[in-house]
Amino acid sequence: MTDHADTADQATRIGQLLCQGGWLTQDQLDQALEEQADRQALGTSSPLGEICARHGWCTMGDVAAAVRQQQDAAFRDTTLGHLLVTQDQLTLVQLDEALAAQEEVHAPLGQVLVAKGFCTPEQVQAAIALQTRRRNSALRHLTAAAFNTFNVTEIIVNQELDEIRRDEGACSCDECRANALALALNSLPPRYVSDHRLLLLFVDRFRAESLDLIRDRIRVAVQRVREHPNHTRYAQPPPPHARAGHPLPARRIERHVHLSQHDVERLFGPGYKLHPWQPTSQPGYFAARETVEIVGPQDTLRHVRVIGPPLRHTRVEAIGSDFYQLGQGADNPVTLRGPHGTVDTKGGVMRIGEHLHVSDDEASALGLREGQAVRVRVRGERPRVFEAVPVRIAGGHALELHLPADEPAVEGPSDVVPAELLLEGDPTT
Repeated sequence: MTDHADTADQATRIGQLLCQGGWLTQDQLDQALEEQADRQALGTSSPLGEICARHGWCTMGDVAAAVRQQQDAAFRDTTLGHLLVTQDQLTLVQLDEALAAQEEVHAPLGQVLVAKGFCTPEQVQAAIALQTRRRNSALRHLTAAAFNTFNVTEIIVNQELDEIRRDEGACSCDECRANALALALNSLPPRYVSDHRLLLLFVDRFRAESLDLIRDRIRVAVQRVREHPNHTRYAQPPPPHARAGHPLPARRIERHVHLSQHDVERLFGPGYKLHPWQPTSQPGYFAARETVEIVGPQDTLRHVRVIGPPLRHTRVEAIGSDFYQLGQGADNPVTLRGPHGTVDTKGGVMRIGEHLHVSDDEASALGLREGQAVRVRVRGERPRVFEAVPVRIAGGHALELHLPADEPAVEGPSDVVPAELLLEGDPTT
């Protein structure tokens, strides 16, 4: 019952947009809605725009324009700030202040709201989850029209992939499946169909023509992922009864840049000093208001946060997906671009990996050495045991595990999750 009501509501809104745009009259809309209801009563379904175009009242191009307007409205009504205001978790005054601060510091709105104390991390995460659900719902309605396109190749690859993964003894995790799917699709030509009524016919036809080729490309993709998986650095999480180790927090680390004072002045101007925005978890360090661009051979990463204070040498740190976007390897130099000038790095980009910060005193108490590899267990939403985590010791460090932002173990409403240092003799299985 709800699905029919939602469909009728969506059709009415498309019809209203067509009327507002001058593509349809109210009498034509009423007649189209009546015809659509009659068809639904007979067990068939036709999109409102298709009915109107078939009568010659408007063109499918007019319908597509109305659909785009509907999509724009759906995304305007599901912005993070709008959702938090409508849920009475944020005032309009606070939202305006946060948006102004966002323009200044170039940080995600949710991060600014939390930093200013306007919202909790849990409230922001809940609003983001609601935003995702509503936008996905809107997109499902928008793609229900018969004139959208479907990739027949992707449908067949999805149908065949799991059987081949089982035959090849491949890993069953979602990450490996997604990687194999992407590799297979990249090696096959897409085949698009624009009429959903003919979709099954084309699926059967293309399957008969190209199944051997498709299965061969899937098998190659599965083997490549099996030989070079992205998750092999993880051990299985321990059972609940395993003995706890030394407690410590695990923190998600985003891409960032450390600058020397010389490069600060080259990027922002002579005599320039970094302006602290908010302190980091490590004593003496702060996230600066300043951001830079990282320019690679293929693309540019914009609004990358500068971490202060200045160090002796400039260092660029990024997560795995950044290297793909930049189109380069870690050893290749990149260019940093600021409002006053540019800096060409010599050491390339450092990939953020898991590592443990610890002070001299705590390292001595725990029996840790600089560069030593230790085991750490993370108890977040996706528990993991990390093997061979390098130790970094310095007098001012706070005991803390740092993990790259794309690490699933630190997914969740907060940047910090509980973890434990597994000392000698602590069980992991």
